Amino acid sequence: MSRSVQTQDTYHLVSAFTKLFPQILNDSHRHHQRFTMPPGHNFLRTFLHLSRTALISASKSSTPISVVLGNESADLDSFASSFLYAYLSSVRPRPIPFLAIPRADLSLRPEFLFILSKLQLSPSDLLCADDSPSFSTLNPENVNVHLVDHNRLTVPLLGENVHGIIDHHDDEGFYMSASPRVITQSGSCSSLVINHLLNYTTLEEGERSQLATLALAAVLIDTANMTHKVTAHDQTALKLLRDNCLPASWDQEAFFQGVYDAKTNVDGLSLRDLLRKDYKEWTEDGKKLGISSVVKGLEYLRGRGAFLETLKEWARERRLDVVCVMTTDGRGEEYRRELLVWAVKKQGAECLRLLMETAEERGLKLGVWGNGELDDGVKRRAWTQGNLSMSRKQVAPLLRECLKSGNDTTAESKV
Repeated sequence: MSRSVQTQDTYHLVSAFTKLFPQILNDSHRHHQRFTMPPGHNFLRTFLHLSRTALISASKSSTPISVVLGNESADLDSFASSFLYAYLSSVRPRPIPFLAIPRADLSLRPEFLFILSKLQLSPSDLLCADDSPSFSTLNPENVNVHLVDHNRLTVPLLGENVHGIIDHHDDEGFYMSASPRVITQSGSCSSLVINHLLNYTTLEEGERSQLATLALAAVLIDTANMTHKVTAHDQTALKLLRDNCLPASWDQEAFFQGVYDAKTNVDGLSLRDLLRKDYKEWTEDGKKLGISSVVKGLEYLRGRGAFLETLKEWARERRLDVVCVMTTDGRGEEYRRELLVWAVKKQGAECLRLLMETAEERGLKLGVWGNGELDDGVKRRAWTQGNLSMSRKQVAPLLRECLKSGNDTTAESKV
């Protein structure tokens, strides 16, 4: 078939779907399976293109619209869980999945590009925070928000209109009337989305395969190929997808290795980009904490040159009182974690002191990193972290509580 004929066929296919769009989005019972698609059809691309069409339409009217947002770090789990939630949700009109980052920052995430190629998608198919139109350019009164991979809205432009939550972080106690409101511990948020929303019997084979590929990329990366932070939720999701959505020839180890190699291929990124690639921040009692998760160890970061200077400049740029770097490196028996905490302002020093006092009872199992060459008295400390199960999801609440406690050394942690 000639390229021009292929292009015409694709155009007519999308045009036909666009005309059917309101019916597809508002059908509360069954959706894609009622429309027989040709072999090899890319269901996910069609869904994203229709989502963009709906977004443009809503921007020109007062039509209510639903969006799904992952957290501000926009890691692979946030990407996957927001898309899966939007695609599988019974909410009508169907929610539109967004990445809460500027489009330019997609280049910081090589694992995204790897998965997109597996799904035969391109970065231009995704919807990002700075697109026009975007969720931030719509009237907040007309936007119904669904959260995944976090449970407290961090985008003030959207108000508090949160209708649904699926998350695996600590419950911050907001939006109690949201439905669903699934907040429970798991290795990956995508596991919870799959277990709560997937009914594979209503999906065509192509859909099942694409959705499973996206979901398992996040699940396997977040659990280091089912060796760390694994819960029953993750095991259930893996079995469900492997047994019902993937061919018997699917190779879990090879698939994980491909995603892992892509994610850790960061030599082309600057130190600043490594610090902002997977970054979150919080404000407690007027003091600001920022945590960067990096997929290389502290020795690698030092070897890049000017690490501490770049970190200090990043803290100044973000106006932080405390800046933290959490690293992961290695696989299997070589897997390790490291933690660096720096009180860059005086008001952050108490946070570091409280962390040092309570780290043992919190179970972090910290040990001096190197010979202490990254330490600076009570201002900055770097450690090896013996408790490999404690990621940013567990450490951030500890640091936030230390920051909140301030000078009240008798305050008890709620974490």
